[in-house]
Amino acid sequence: MERVPPTLSIPIMRAPVLPSVRLLVAVAICLASAVGCTLLVTQPRWLGLTFENTAAGATLRIADTDALNQALGIRPGATLVAIAPAGGSALVLEPRDLLEEPDFLDTWAEEDAFYGRQSVLAGMLASPAVTLTLRDSGATTVRSVQVAPRTRPLSSLPLIYWLQLLFGVAGLIIGTWVWALRPADWGPRAYALTGLCFLIFAHAAAIYSARELALPGTLFRALSAVNHFGAIHFGAALCALFLVYPLRLTSSRVPVGVGAIAFVWWVACVARLAPDQNWGSRFPVMLEMLGAIGLSVVQWRRTRGDPAARAVLRWFAVSVLTGCGAFIGLTATVSSIGGLPPIPQGYAFGFFVLMYAGLAVGLRQYRVFELDRWAYRILFWGVLVAAFVAVDIALIGSVSDGATRTLVLATLLAVGTLPVRRWVWSRLIDRKSLPPEELFERALHVTYAVSDVERDLRWRALLMQLFDPLHSADDGTRNGIGSHDVELLAQGQELAIPAVASSPALRLTYADGGKRLFTPSDAQLARTLVSLMQAANDSRMAYDIGVARERTRIARDLHDTVSSPLLAGLAPHTANGDDGDRMMAVQNEIRRAVQGMRTVVSGESVTAAPLADCVADARYSAVERLTTASIAVTWPIVDCGAFTFSPQQRLAFTAFMQESITNVIRHSGATLVTVHLAVVDVKLHCRITDDGRGFAPDVTRTGDGLPNLRARAASLGGTVSIGARPDGERGTEVSLTTSLSQPSESG
Repeated sequence: MERVPPTLSIPIMRAPVLPSVRLLVAVAICLASAVGCTLLVTQPRWLGLTFENTAAGATLRIADTDALNQALGIRPGATLVAIAPAGGSALVLEPRDLLEEPDFLDTWAEEDAFYGRQSVLAGMLASPAVTLTLRDSGATTVRSVQVAPRTRPLSSLPLIYWLQLLFGVAGLIIGTWVWALRPADWGPRAYALTGLCFLIFAHAAAIYSARELALPGTLFRALSAVNHFGAIHFGAALCALFLVYPLRLTSSRVPVGVGAIAFVWWVACVARLAPDQNWGSRFPVMLEMLGAIGLSVVQWRRTRGDPAARAVLRWFAVSVLTGCGAFIGLTATVSSIGGLPPIPQGYAFGFFVLMYAGLAVGLRQYRVFELDRWAYRILFWGVLVAAFVAVDIALIGSVSDGATRTLVLATLLAVGTLPVRRWVWSRLIDRKSLPPEELFERALHVTYAVSDVERDLRWRALLMQLFDPLHSADDGTRNGIGSHDVELLAQGQELAIPAVASSPALRLTYADGGKRLFTPSDAQLARTLVSLMQAANDSRMAYDIGVARERTRIARDLHDTVSSPLLAGLAPHTANGDDGDRMMAVQNEIRRAVQGMRTVVSGESVTAAPLADCVADARYSAVERLTTASIAVTWPIVDCGAFTFSPQQRLAFTAFMQESITNVIRHSGATLVTVHLAVVDVKLHCRITDDGRGFAPDVTRTGDGLPNLRARAASLGGTVSIGARPDGERGTEVSLTTSLSQPSESG
């Protein structure tokens, strides 16, 4: 039996969906919904009249007319008594025909009668002409006017229609924005669902609340069902939100179950299985609102001891419950007790926008849903694009005297909104910051303070300027090893700054004077600043070390080239020489010291030279100085080969020999000095021996002579030994051994 080779299963990795893509899809849904609503609301034929109920509520009064109707003699203030199609019977109008929301009717029978009258009126308006029975203001008789219904223009749509569209768009855009940035979290999911449901019921209500007189009954009933679907599921999504945010109170099955119950209740409402309108649509919404309030109380108790969650919940719950509670209190609650809302439902939808506006403010101050600063850019540009599109559509619809004027007006509008856009950006998005060059300058200003105390004060002042924390304190727990990075602590309540330069570790609490939490962008700014401080401090320390080394070098050079010759010149000489010889010796030493001082002050450097030349120069100077001091010298000339001293080696060797001879003249009391040099195995061996009083290693010496000898030997890359003569004779021997560079072939 043939064996089938196993197949290799390679999982297919799907690229993550970018937040901007999700937001653009939401914008597309909003625009499609707005266009669809506009097509539906302008589908019925239009009389060119604006109606309102009279104070008595018994007739429909004409509040406004267009120019065509005014030409027919129809004036504002007249009441519309009846309407009849051409050749048909008249239908006496009732104030209920202008009812904004069929939910205000209590029984299903009343609602069916309402939809029936709407169908009749819509059928009349579809005829080529209708006869209007009017009673003019102050008149007791009626008159008839024939009007031809026509297509409804966009400019006739009332403000309440555009507001409801705008409210729904705002809810979906903000909800999608939150969900797009954290798609895997249940809190943003539930919040996005509230935005979608808000758009559904707001846009459905916008169509029938903006009708002139009537919509087809079937369409009206369908729109009402869609409105109920959005309202009931909005409440369910709100309950689900408080079930999972800010703390997760239960598993994900419970929010799904809440949504399933809401769907079953909506089906019962649409199918008229509920006893009346109260049980069909009003009570479910009220119960969901009470459920959300109860869950927020549970969340408040569960977040005890968690200040960050409490801050989020406080702001978020107040925004949500205030906005939703105000709407339900003014609509569903009033309707359930038989009253009419004190304001039109379309305007009451604005209370829902309070919830989303509250979230936007909470995002800025309390990092609700843990979103960061860059999220505002996505929302800002998404809303800006949608706003420009909406404005252009409205502008094109309102201007009817040519494309040229429309284009000019659109251009002026776009240019005119640029300052507004910049102002909104600076107020909502931009935070206090410094440009990179100024940030670097401030870091240098802190680093190069004259003292550690001043440096610490400047560092704290810079942090206060950038973050304006409510509190700042030393953080002794972070001064140890392993605490060298900036950290966000307590969910953004605190920003931990490591020790830098001479300043201790700090802990900042609440940014902007306690108005907001610290964000990842704050932490990144602090990291950049700490890195600049560390780099500047390292540079300062390197500078200080360089200065110290240069001072040491200058001190050593001054000692070797200036003070040693001067002191040697002032040393007592033997009695064999006359005063003229002693004066000549002093002058020579002074001349040598002055020349050395010029070299040190001017910073002149010697050049490289062959080893033989360096030895010859040192031999000439030593013989001259020792002879002048009446000390005999024995320095045999030896072959130094082709080796070369670098400028640094030449300077160090010359200083070493000069310091050694100075020590002999000043301290030894010798009458004979023997210098022996030899080059053996690429090494230079130099021994300086005198027959003086000898070297006493137990005597404490405070001068610079012996340390300088060791420093010069180290500069040569060699070693030096100073002590009594190894042959047992009286005197001191200084022995230098240093490696030499291999001579080149050409040398």
